[in-house]
Amino acid sequence: ALSASAIVAGWLGVAPPAEEEKPAMLQSAYWRDVLAAERLAREHRHPLVGGSEAEAALVREWLHFFNDLAQLLAILCSPNRGLFAKQPLAVRAAAVRAHRGLPAAAQAFAEARPSLRTLDDLLAKAEVGPFLLGSSCTLADVAGVCLLVDAFRFALPPAARDRYGATLRWLKACLDQAAFEPFGGTSCVECMPWAPDDEAAFKSRAAEAFAKLSKRTSLAPPPRKPGVEGRPTNGAALQDPWAAYTARAPTSGSALPSPAPQVLPPPPSRRPPQAAPAATLAAVATATPPQDED
Repeated sequence: ALSASAIVAGWLGVAPPAEEEKPAMLQSAYWRDVLAAERLAREHRHPLVGGSEAEAALVREWLHFFNDLAQLLAILCSPNRGLFAKQPLAVRAAAVRAHRGLPAAAQAFAEARPSLRTLDDLLAKAEVGPFLLGSSCTLADVAGVCLLVDAFRFALPPAARDRYGATLRWLKACLDQAAFEPFGGTSCVECMPWAPDDEAAFKSRAAEAFAKLSKRTSLAPPPRKPGVEGRPTNGAALQDPWAAYTARAPTSGSALPSPAPQVLPPPPSRRPPQAAPAATLAAVATATPPQDED
């Protein structure tokens, strides 16, 4: 999977930080990686963490938002509690392919739909710029891409991912940055093909799960500019530009939920139906998204 700390290290031209020998028990692997990337950028006083006091606080708000969203996407994109997270790309893709046919995957997507729609609507405000905070890519963008790219290329069928056109365009803008060159950019990000029957079954299960949700609530993303819409950013009034990073205690979103373990189903006894050729993220990002049903 994409690593925020490795991307930031490449951006700075330094070695990636070593993994913690005894990681915190109540932190997900994603959040530990984001915090390592943040520490690395802070040590080098790089504008990735914000070019001003207010921007630094806003970047931090976005990191917490993506960490909260990671909990909703964990079951969808991390089969068997993340057992395959560090495996080669082909192995991870096969694991998600098997997992996405289970009811738990459709349920996870149904719960994440409102937040993905809210994020997409916010990203559609083109007057702000192609990135979360405007014209410059920041650690907030890096953390968001590392979280969402696998969901869009592995776990969501074409009809679902194409509804988030602004998010796809934002992913493309980020992946086109030089820091993501080792990853190959959007032209090398293939979206996993789906057989028509599999896509129809996933859509049906997701729609049924969405209809049964007791609360269709969305996570509240931060604004894309400091101090807009009357929402204060934590630490914005502090004199120390780095005090914003210690002013906010870890939230409950730091802990990864413990979903019931999922067992990969056995190989199919017959040849699966042929699916359409894989599309690249660059191609789907330029397509016209259909009208959403949210």
